[in-house]
Amino acid sequence: MKRITKFHFLILLTIFSFIGCNDDDPVIQPVASEIVANFGAAFDNKSVAGIEVKLSGVDNSYTYTATSNAEGVINFGEVNPGKYNASASIEFTPDSYKDFFGITTKQDKVVFSGILENITINKDSKVFNIELKSSRIGSLLFKQIYFAGSHVKEGAVYRDLFFEIYNNSNETIYADGLYFGQLWGRTKSTTEDYTLSNGQYDWSKSLEQTKGDKSNTDFSYADHVYQIPGSGKDYAIAPGESMVIAGTAINHKEPLVVGDKTYSVANPDLTIDLSGADFEVNFIEHFNALGKTPLKTDIDNPSVPNLLITYRLNAKELILDPLGRDSFVLFRTDDISSFAKLPTPDKTSLTETTKRYMQIPNELILDAVETNHTDPARSYPRRLDPSLDGGQAVMPKGSYSSQSIIRKVTKTFGNRKVLQDTNNTTDDFIVIDRPVPAGWN
Repeated sequence: MKRITKFHFLILLTIFSFIGCNDDDPVIQPVASEIVANFGAAFDNKSVAGIEVKLSGVDNSYTYTATSNAEGVINFGEVNPGKYNASASIEFTPDSYKDFFGITTKQDKVVFSGILENITINKDSKVFNIELKSSRIGSLLFKQIYFAGSHVKEGAVYRDLFFEIYNNSNETIYADGLYFGQLWGRTKSTTEDYTLSNGQYDWSKSLEQTKGDKSNTDFSYADHVYQIPGSGKDYAIAPGESMVIAGTAINHKEPLVVGDKTYSVANPDLTIDLSGADFEVNFIEHFNALGKTPLKTDIDNPSVPNLLITYRLNAKELILDPLGRDSFVLFRTDDISSFAKLPTPDKTSLTETTKRYMQIPNELILDAVETNHTDPARSYPRRLDPSLDGGQAVMPKGSYSSQSIIRKVTKTFGNRKVLQDTNNTTDDFIVIDRPVPAGWN
């Protein structure tokens, strides 16, 4: 009995010694690991519940899966130490995408993902951060359009007009090469044999038209187009920042002196200072190149760069119709020279003097805004296809009222504001009593 007991004792001692050695071995000592998943600095490092994170051992020995809480924290409990790859993903529906990011999407689902490679998890290294990304969220759009102008006798009339372009995305965008267009159309709602049922031109009936039934739904028609200069990376717009483009980049609160004539401003509070605009639209060089005389009131601010005049029919300076009968688009293309120039469909023959309008593919348009007359009885038929803008903006106090439209803020991430963009100007903009170039209401 003693020999057997001693034998058993030796066996038990060997087993306990082996277990004791394994307990001291850090390779198989589990640790509580944590991963924090969020959408990065562009979204103020905010997160949502339901982000799935998978930890996979580099040698495929272990795999762990867990989901985040509302703060984006994923607790894995006990994880065997070693090298891992981590992958995170979440799928947004259109509604959940808008709720979080403040921007609408036409996609059925949007997937965000992020990865960490070859991370070492042990007792000294067990908390990690992972950033989820997708394609760029948002784009350049109109933040503010001041088209009404200020009082004819006490303000600056239409000389103080401007529009503002905003980077509504989470990445820096270069404005170089961006086009701004003003669209052309009928201002009457009467129907003719060359109009649609709402009285607007039926561009499918234009001479030389080649787009058939898609002429009205897939294209827009501009009488004036301007372009931001630059070689590609000269004019950056950071996320949440904007560019102000003035018709005339001067301080409109001060009297305008042109030769021996002075245009007084009786009430400077009715107008604005645009001397600090990022760009202006000036026609002096354009007209000089054509051998024509520019307007004396079209003052060039040498410290503010000018937009390029790409296409012009009648304008002698930038005019955003104070009555509101206008439509505006922002678009990009590398081949604008290929765009067709077509006559209005009421023309039955063509001559060298026939006015033609640039045909812009709607698929190239980044943003579009339609405005209209304050008086419904004097409103004009739509120029923009509803897919680009399903609404219209009007000035309640009418032309020369100093009122402006500015886009609504739908979300804020840190200092970055996300502006509402549902392709419906009526819903997306509000009216303010005084414009605020590069500012907020």
